[in-house]
Amino acid sequence: MQPKALEPTESVLLALMDSVREWQSVLDQTLSDAGLDYPKWILLRAIRQEEFVRHEPYLGQMLISATHSESLLGDLQADGWIAYDPAGQPLIPVDAEPKVDRVWKGLKALHSVSVAAFSTEERTALTASLRRMKATLHDHSMRLGRQAERRVEPTH
Repeated sequence: MQPKALEPTESVLLALMDSVREWQSVLDQTLSDAGLDYPKWILLRAIRQEEFVRHEPYLGQMLISATHSESLLGDLQADGWIAYDPAGQPLIPVDAEPKVDRVWKGLKALHSVSVAAFSTEERTALTASLRRMKATLHDHSMRLGRQAERRVEPTH
């Protein structure tokens, strides 16, 4: 006998959808706080794992055309995430490695939560926790922004 598919209104499915939305939101916030977005992160990760070939489309977790990757490489270089070797291939410079590692560990922790087997009640608690985490990240980003504004004195 074939198991019955979950109905879109069942509490398990609703809890899963809610936690996935919150997880995605925290992922986006985490990347944003680091000055990245998902395509930049995917490209940076591919560079780190030596899977990226310049001037060719990247066919990893998401398709990134050669043209788009060149634009992303420019942004990543301007923000200090990458440099180029003498042959023109992107690499992560030594001084950027700790920054990349920090984002890597954060996203790895988020991913481990996303694949864990939770009950409906645990998913609901996780969603609440993710919402608090997102609010904390947002507050932290706002404080850092205000601190940066204070450091820049307006010239008259």
